[in-house]
Amino acid sequence: MKTYEELEIYRSTLVRKLQLHEFVLDSLKQDERRIASMKEDVERDVDQCKQKIREVDAEIREKLLPLYPEGFERGEADAS
Repeated sequence: MKTYEELEIYRSTLVRKLQLHEFVLDSLKQDERRIASMKEDVERDVDQCKQKIREVDAEIREKLLPLYPEGFERGEADAS
């Protein structure tokens, strides 16, 4: 059986461990919120980039269409 002093030391160690783990848990929760926010920002940027690429592709097609005969596919000139 442990002495009173040993139990107090053990309890004190457990309290410090608990405080440390609570601090780490709180930090992880804050990190999760920051990561979730960053993920939303990046996902929004990805969607915007994809939309802009589609818009630019459409403009490119509009500008190239008059330059090529009907039925001509891009890359055919390289094949000949």
